[in-house]
Order: sequence, then C-alpha cells, then structure tokens
Amino acid sequence: MRYALSFFLGEMRMKMKPQYLTITELAQTPVKSLYTRIMPRRHLKYCAPGVEGMGMLQSSLLVPESALLFVAPAGCARHVAMHSYRLGLKNRLFLLRVDENDIVTGAHLDRIPAAMEEIMSNACPKPRALFLGSSCVDTLLASDYKAIAKKLEAKYGIRVRASYMDPIMFDGKKSPDRKIQHSMYDFIAKNDAKEKAVNIIGSYAPVNRDSEFYSLLAKAGFDTVRHISECTTLEELDRMGQSTLNIVIKSSGSMAAAEMEKKHGIPFISLPVSYNLDTIRNSYRKLGEALGIEIYDDIYYEQTKQVIKEFRQHLGSLRIAIGKTIKGNVFDLAHALIQYGFRVSHLFINKFTQGEKPHIMWLAEHQPEMGVFSGDHPTIVNLREEHLPVDLAIGLDASYFCPDAAEVSWDVQDQPYGYRGIVSLLEKMTSALKKT
Repeated sequence: MRYALSFFLGEMRMKMKPQYLTITELAQTPVKSLYTRIMPRRHLKYCAPGVEGMGMLQSSLLVPESALLFVAPAGCARHVAMHSYRLGLKNRLFLLRVDENDIVTGAHLDRIPAAMEEIMSNACPKPRALFLGSSCVDTLLASDYKAIAKKLEAKYGIRVRASYMDPIMFDGKKSPDRKIQHSMYDFIAKNDAKEKAVNIIGSYAPVNRDSEFYSLLAKAGFDTVRHISECTTLEELDRMGQSTLNIVIKSSGSMAAAEMEKKHGIPFISLPVSYNLDTIRNSYRKLGEALGIEIYDDIYYEQTKQVIKEFRQHLGSLRIAIGKTIKGNVFDLAHALIQYGFRVSHLFINKFTQGEKPHIMWLAEHQPEMGVFSGDHPTIVNLREEHLPVDLAIGLDASYFCPDAAEVSWDVQDQPYGYRGIVSLLEKMTSALKKT
C-alpha cells in the first residue's frame, strides 16, 4: 500500500507543470481586498527552502532587554526554538507547550502566570520587558492575551505586551508582521518631549550608513536618525517616542506608525524603499515637505543616472528573475530595471495590493509576457527542473527556483535606501555575475 501511494504521488508530481500567470493576466485580475493572491488559495501551501525573513523571534527581540514567552503547540514551538539556537538567542526565549487538552479546556492560559514566575525567578539577566507570544491556535480560540499581559505587567512591574505568530492571518489587515511591529513599538513609554530627530519604521535593520539619506538630513539640520535595532536599553528605545517624524520604509510598519501617532503625537510618512530614480527624488521632496525643510538631492540624482548608464553598458542584456525576499518591492524593482534597459522575465510573488497595481499595469504594457509565479503554489515544487532561461536571480527565493542563474541577495542586517540603494544593487549584480 505504501509503495502504491508513493508511486501515485510520484506520478502526480511528474504530471504537474508549474502554474503561473503572465503579467498581462495579472493586470486583469481585480483587487479583492488589502491583499489579492496571485493564485487562488484552493490548495495546500508550499514552503520553498529559499524563502526566509525575520520571524517572530528575531523581530520581537529587537526590543532591548526583552524576552519572549511563546505559548504554542510543539510544532510551532520547535520552529521558534531551532531559530533561537541558530541565532544565539536561546537565553531570551521561553516556551510553554499547548496540547490537545489545552485547546479544548483553555488550561494553558491558566499556566501562564506560573511560567512568568519561573522566568522572573530564574532568568539571567532578568528581562525588563516581555513579549507574551501566541500562535494560530489562540487566534482561532480568541484568547485574550492582552488582558493577561496587563495582569503580568501590574504584578511584576515590567513592560509586557501581547505578540502574535499566526500565519493564518497573513491575508488580513492585521497580518502577523504588522502585529509584531505594533507590539514592538508599543513598548515605548509615553513622553511629550520632542527632539529634532526622525525614526525609521518598518524595516528590521537601519538604513545602510553609506546611503546619502543621512547626509541629506544632516545638511538640513536633522543629525539624529533612530532605529529600534540600534537601541541597547529601554531608555534608548523610549527616546524614539521623542522624535518629530516616523519614516515608514516598509508597509509592515504602517500599523505601528499609526498607533505611535495616536500615543506619542508623532506624525508619519510612507516613503518605501524604491529602486526608481524618479520615485526616490519624489520621496525626498515629500520628506522635505513633512519636515518643513529643503532637501537638495540633485547631485545624487545626476550621479546615479550616469552610474546606471555605465553599469547597463557593462552588464549587457541580462535576463533577470526577481523574488519576494528582496529588500524592496518586487514590482517596483522590475519597473525600474526595465526602465534602465534590462529584461525582467520572471517574478516570484504570492500576492499584490491596490498600491502595486500601477506598476503591474506599466509592466503589462512594456513586457506583457513576463511570467509571475506564486511561490507557495504546490506545482512550483517542479520549477527547478524546468531550468528557466535566467542569467541573474535577485532574492533568495528567485535564486532557489532558478538554479542556473547568478544570485543577488542581502544579509538580514543590510537595508539599502535611496540613490545609494540603486548603485549598491548594480554592484551586487556585477559581483554575482563575476562569480559564475
């Protein structure tokens, strides 16, 4: 029986051709909600080895002097525990297992106070802040972790916030990445004092120090740029509440920024990472208006324009694939590279938003046969065997699905931005091709 089943599954796998849409077909797909899936979800989800990112553990523990108590079934807990060992964070992670009986009775919620007591009695160093993390199970049960967090905070005198790792909510307005960022910045204590400083929100790493972003702001009188990963104490984190503007460079930070505006009176502006020259120039104009200053970026614009021409002549007519693990937006990058004279033949992205529709419409007009693959569709398991004709794959997921291509990827602590972000990408492309 086992052999027959294995043979049947093998036959099915061989018959499944990787499914995809052309960018033209995607342009005709209506936007149904905040996120619209490339392929309708009528199937199991495939998790490719090349897909990675900042998980709940890494994200949460960007808060200085904090720990995470993760309340979850064994499978979810094991996933997070393995990450903690790999990243050297095991001393800041505590696990409380949820079993079948707990799901029925809710008894695991009653064990949280005892787990907290054990942490506060034995942890070294003792945390000054704690994430109380839940999984999909408690999302489905509608467990009130915020109420539990308030009780623990009152009892132990440390900051406690509810946090959520519930990937079943990824298509909703309050997706896990948005909720985790909301919890991260909710640790900032309220303070009405304000300083001439800005915060970078949404990314898990600060903007790279070689970006012109810092010098442009410094020339305009803003020398202080804050990011949560650079805070080493809660007191330093609290100073983010004294900044005059939040700059959201990744959409996952928008929910946190909106809450910070209510709590701290800090307005925010969305200026996402872009690789398009004109978009970057427009972003600096908007930033100047938000800060009430003039930002003079003409020299960087013209220099980068010339650099793009030189790299284009050197690199030639590349066939490029782009994946969702890039530091930026897939459709924005594809749009920019085609404008610069490159050919983008394949995209790997699971869903799109209304805000991305203009990019999609432009791409459909200028490169209508571009293939768009949903990275979590089961048939994509066979895509590596297709050996797509790609010279350069940008993003780890694109690299996995295009094994014959040169790879461009970013380290977790790497966050390109502005004109320097374009030049850095072109340098990475050149370096990757030299290795092949």
